[in-house]
Amino acid sequence: MSLLRLIQLLVRAVIFKVSAFVVLILAIQPHLSGAGSEDIPGLEVKVAVFTGKVDDEKNYVEPHMQSGFRLEHGPVYLWTVLSGSRETLKALRARGKEFPVWHEWTYIGALGQQPDAPDVNERDREEIHIGTIRHWPALAAEIAAGGAFDWRTWSGKKHLRFGRYQITVMCGQGKALQCNGKDCTYYFDYLP
Repeated sequence: MSLLRLIQLLVRAVIFKVSAFVVLILAIQPHLSGAGSEDIPGLEVKVAVFTGKVDDEKNYVEPHMQSGFRLEHGPVYLWTVLSGSRETLKALRARGKEFPVWHEWTYIGALGQQPDAPDVNERDREEIHIGTIRHWPALAAEIAAGGAFDWRTWSGKKHLRFGRYQITVMCGQGKALQCNGKDCTYYFDYLP
């Protein structure tokens, strides 16, 4: 075998290996970077209110409060309606039990303080156990009838400290869901 032929074979082998490596990297890149893991098409927070109680029918009990209110006693729940389309439901079903949405409760601090940033140690990830949806056909029927589904869910706190709390509806690996182009973030002041 000539030296030229040997070099051609080596070049082809290297090109094949590099090509195969590039294809492999492109195939797994979304999983490595987290891209795609946070995107649930069409998922949005349709309604968000604070309440002191959620009934057996999964509805908030009056009175309800909007973001920015002052609370004198607990417990307090952030009750939300998540809404989505056929594509949203398909993406959620593909995830199975790993539903990628949660409420992140952050204690900002005592009123009158001006912290530079919320204390990361004061954050609680309140899981929304929507991943155990048993009513996929009911949600699909809602989509067929009106083009979208609504799913009511909530998280809450029973024991609070004097001060301001911020709750953000999070998705994926730490990305806030968007509400009208802004992070879905709500807050209240606890003044017992």
